[in-house]
Amino acid sequence: MLHRKVNIFFLLALVFVFILYGESQDHTQILLGILFAVLLATVAFLFNWLTIDGATAAAICGSIAYGIGG
Repeated sequence: MLHRKVNIFFLLALVFVFILYGESQDHTQILLGILFAVLLATVAFLFNWLTIDGATAAAICGSIAYGIGG
């Protein structure tokens, strides 16, 4: 249970750092990355392709990949 909270903490810390030091274009990219990652993870969970833990991990990894990579 603790590892879930740690993963969410690191995601929010990463987003916070990018919000502090990024420009407005970076903010848009991060927010779109979070939106797309959460949307895809939710769809995968609803279709029973992922468990709740898998969907959370997919949302976190997807947020980082889409938010940083574009």
